[in-house]
Amino acid sequence: MSFFKRIFTRFTSTKTPPVAYPIYSTEQALKKLERAENKYLLYDALTQLDYDLYAYLTTFAIMCMKSYGGIALRPKPTTVSEPEKPFVEMQSSGLEREILDEAREVAEQLRFQEIIFNLGFDVLKYGDTVDYVVFEDGLIKRIDPLPMPYVTAVDKRENIGKASVPYIISQANYYIVSEDTPTERVVIPSDNILHVSLQNRRSLVKDILGRDTFGIWSLSPLETVKDMVKWKYNTIANDMLWRHRMLPREHHRIDLSAFDPRNYTGATWAERVEKAKADASKTLEDYAEKIKQREADQGFVTDKNTEIEIVEPKSTSYATPNEILRQIEEAIARPFGIPASLMGKRGGGYTAEFLGSGFAVTRAEVITQKICNRLEDLLRKHLLAEFGFKEGSEGYDIVNRIFIRQKLILERDKSEIMRRIAIMYEGPFTPSEIRAEVGYDPLTPEQVEEIKQFRAMKGVSKHTSTPTEILEDFTTRRTPDTINKPPKYESQRERDFPA
Repeated sequence: MSFFKRIFTRFTSTKTPPVAYPIYSTEQALKKLERAENKYLLYDALTQLDYDLYAYLTTFAIMCMKSYGGIALRPKPTTVSEPEKPFVEMQSSGLEREILDEAREVAEQLRFQEIIFNLGFDVLKYGDTVDYVVFEDGLIKRIDPLPMPYVTAVDKRENIGKASVPYIISQANYYIVSEDTPTERVVIPSDNILHVSLQNRRSLVKDILGRDTFGIWSLSPLETVKDMVKWKYNTIANDMLWRHRMLPREHHRIDLSAFDPRNYTGATWAERVEKAKADASKTLEDYAEKIKQREADQGFVTDKNTEIEIVEPKSTSYATPNEILRQIEEAIARPFGIPASLMGKRGGGYTAEFLGSGFAVTRAEVITQKICNRLEDLLRKHLLAEFGFKEGSEGYDIVNRIFIRQKLILERDKSEIMRRIAIMYEGPFTPSEIRAEVGYDPLTPEQVEEIKQFRAMKGVSKHTSTPTEILEDFTTRRTPDTINKPPKYESQRERDFPA
């Protein structure tokens, strides 16, 4: 390399730092993941690190919370031999109303809807959630969450504190907080525990102390994507470095021909080179110092021998999206089944998003049902203790018919349920069962009387089209003859409930 090229190469590379330091420390970003003492602490670190994971869990929890429809009472089963009583069967007794009102008050006090949101979030994050149910005289006072990174379960008291047992633990009769720390250990019987598991049936999983368990704990969806998250943030770190290198930069080419060693004096050629080099270096340093102070919107004033050009990548741009990063994020999203469009990202076609949103809602409803089943058991235990009903009594039967209703989330599903109700009306269903399908309670005597008066009002049409009439009308309108014809059938509702 010639003397001029060596001088030029040394001073033309910019030393100006960027506005924001571009180096993203992979070691710092993933430090919590490497330090996690057990799998639950790892899941906490993953959720705190990755914005997508947090968004997936929050979106799923919102869908679970949205599907909560309050406390309801299932219709009383009827037998075929009972006479047909159109209105009487729709009415709720005074005792049913009293129990239902108390159940709703308990659910409101314990904030069931918020509990469903929190449990939906945590069960998808950890695979399991364990809460402590505080009873007082048989009544539920509160439901307190327990820290999953410190919760274990054993079948016998003598196994508490043992790092290993000679068999696989398959029953959770006692739940322990901080089992490995005797001074802080808390033992709770399973009767005071609300445990919701994503999928623990036939699951052979080691607990946080390394003991084998069967049918107690579930695998977390985050366990399947933890390595993908690590890869994602290593990719982000490399991507930031690459993009900083690929930024367009100014390249100033300075004419250094005036600093030819032949124009200098000296006893030896080496002395001349050193003098020329010193002057060239001083000139370039002065030039570089001046352009550092230049604002971005200011121009340059140079001699005609100085060339300024923009250097940028020839094959790709620093603004080009990272395709690998997008593929990794898609892989992380798969276990959660939530469409990309719900996360504010570019989605697929209409059909894919339509099917994807339906599956996401179905998934939320299924897991919400798991949560509701456990809450229903606690609610019934509370009601039996409060009212003192014994098995076989009328009140005991009513309490067992108390349930948590789930309401449909998507509008298209609501339209579908109304179509099903229209068909149910012609089938072997009682009015109370039809109302329960919509999400309504059995009618009170006051509502029954109001409906009778409304139907008896003068000028109110009594005719309601049956599914058979609707189908025939649709068939008729598809034929060339589009003349509106009067219905051939008397309304089924008019036959059932004459004014």
